[in-house]
Amino acid sequence: MNIIPRLLLPLFLAFGLSSGAQEQLDEDKRLNGKDVLEKFESAKKVMDASVVEVVNGKGDLLAFGTVVSKDQVLTKASVLIAQEGIQFKMPGGKTITPERVERLANNDLALFDIPDGDLTPVSFVPAKDFKQGAWLVTRSLKEPGIMVGVKAANNRGIKKQRGVIGVVLGADGAEVGGVTVIDVDRDGGASEAGILKGDVITAIEGLVITKRADLVAEITKHEPGKLLKMKISRNDVEIDKEVRLGHREHVFAQFNRIAKISGPTSKRKSGFEEIIQHDIPLSVVEMGGPMLNVKGECIGINISRINRSENFALPTEVVQHFLTTTDPEPPAVVAKPPVKPDLPPSVVITPKPVPAKPAAEEAVVDPMTDLDGNEVEPYELVE
Repeated sequence: MNIIPRLLLPLFLAFGLSSGAQEQLDEDKRLNGKDVLEKFESAKKVMDASVVEVVNGKGDLLAFGTVVSKDQVLTKASVLIAQEGIQFKMPGGKTITPERVERLANNDLALFDIPDGDLTPVSFVPAKDFKQGAWLVTRSLKEPGIMVGVKAANNRGIKKQRGVIGVVLGADGAEVGGVTVIDVDRDGGASEAGILKGDVITAIEGLVITKRADLVAEITKHEPGKLLKMKISRNDVEIDKEVRLGHREHVFAQFNRIAKISGPTSKRKSGFEEIIQHDIPLSVVEMGGPMLNVKGECIGINISRINRSENFALPTEVVQHFLTTTDPEPPAVVAKPPVKPDLPPSVVITPKPVPAKPAAEEAVVDPMTDLDGNEVEPYELVE
């Protein structure tokens, strides 16, 4: 008969009581409970005054937007791809049609003009000295409209991933006539374009294809969102297709067990020159809103949901760089020349151009990990 030593018995009882107490703890006393959120009332007032909802023509919520001047709103760019009828639901309930003025592909930002705007902008403060473990507050769809968490890791860059069409490739060669598709991901551009399992890809952007390596090389030249012209052979009939490239991390999430557990994630999770990582459990449509400190000051913009406990925000320095310099890449849509925003007094604009960060390819690679923190190997033959 095993007997627990008397010295250890109090420890077992203590752990048992602790577990039971946690199960009985009222929701209002837990993280993001009512009593906790009431302590962040100043931040909530900022959210109520300076956050808009970005919707498409069907009324579907795509993202939040952050007011950065009295007549300009900043939001996440990649969620706008192929969307029509973009509108903003403003503080107070009014719906308006904005004018898009610039997009920065490197950091997934889009800037919009608000006609006759008289909005209340957030107040930016530097994020570079914001410590790991410090409290953060952000906009949420859940009552009372905010959620809180902490900065979970030191700032870092996230390496850029190239676009994929969303297929698994099989046999290739002259005898096949191209490259065989042996599986099609339901969330990829190939599926949307009507490419089926068993089709043979014979050409892309006018280049005749017989080898898998050549097809992969041609696809990886392009960024997600690019529309590529392709030819496929199906039952000896040649068919023209247009396939929009997607983000690898999103398109092939169904093949990753951890991604399935985490639920829907942002299509774009990479290619950021610097990010703040936090643990606030937001959804994919809650990106684009401001990230505040406990004083209600903005230290960044939420930009990507990675998994159930990991989200990225762009720090103030990256956002200010976008707002005060001209995008080196041509914007996807230009309604009129970029306008320097009327930023709040807390924003310090340097008259000289801000030096660019190292290219995304030189940034630290952010590996995909499992629940135990072990790095997951990249997928094979998946493009």
